[in-house]
Amino acid sequence: MVYESNKNHTGWFYYDLDKDLVKNTVFSVSGFLSIYRILGYVILIFGFFVLNNNKIFLPIAFIIGLGVVPLGVLLSKFKK
Repeated sequence: MVYESNKNHTGWFYYDLDKDLVKNTVFSVSGFLSIYRILGYVILIFGFFVLNNNKIFLPIAFIIGLGVVPLGVLLSKFKK
């Protein structure tokens, strides 16, 4: 949305640059609210608390584990 001064009035108004804003939002929310993504984050947070409560949490190993999936996706993009 862009805000502009209305030359005929002293107030401000806005107009929508993207006519399909609602359509694009609905289609993108389906990937954002995927059950697999939500379940993955729940398991990640649960795993952190279990490891931390048992005093066996190693931050370096945890960060390396988090980097495996993005690295795999990056490598798969270059492989094609």
